[in-house]
Amino acid sequence: MTLADPQTKPPKTLEVLVREAVNALASTLTKDRLGTGPMAQLRRMDPLGVPSPVFWSLLADRFGTDPLPEHQERAWAIIVQAMAVMAPDAHRIDRRPGRVLAEQGYPEGRFLRLLRAEGEGLAVEVRTLARWSAAKALAFDWADLALFILARSGRNPDWAERQTIHFARPYFLNADKKTVSGGEEA
Repeated sequence: MTLADPQTKPPKTLEVLVREAVNALASTLTKDRLGTGPMAQLRRMDPLGVPSPVFWSLLADRFGTDPLPEHQERAWAIIVQAMAVMAPDAHRIDRRPGRVLAEQGYPEGRFLRLLRAEGEGLAVEVRTLARWSAAKALAFDWADLALFILARSGRNPDWAERQTIHFARPYFLNADKKTVSGGEEA
């Protein structure tokens, strides 16, 4: 095929690949699909330690059996664990997490700690966000948060800065629009 051939598809961008992976995970991370035991394993696993066997199975289903770089495996472990904490209704496409968190009153100090976190601190802050969101039955576009986590876990500071700004902007633009019961803005 040539470049002009209409059947030639351009390579998928990283963002598209992450969005596809998150969509697939969101549909898989349910007690009906995985069972209560495996879901509990995912919620309890240490994403920076040795992840649960269920995690490896999910990773192989999505990315094949060739190992990902260690920093990407750890980032995906953080993502999968947090999505499992919020499952089954954690993922809503086109609901920016920063906006949802701002509107629901996620504490600004905690949000700032998340934005600055790396390594173990990132895992702790994402888990805290997931538990807080699960307690409020929130749902948002996990692809945006996954891109942020992958960037913060990666080796490219420019990409990490771009993803941090992309993730943070909706929070700070909506921080004064907290929702009160009944869906009205405060």
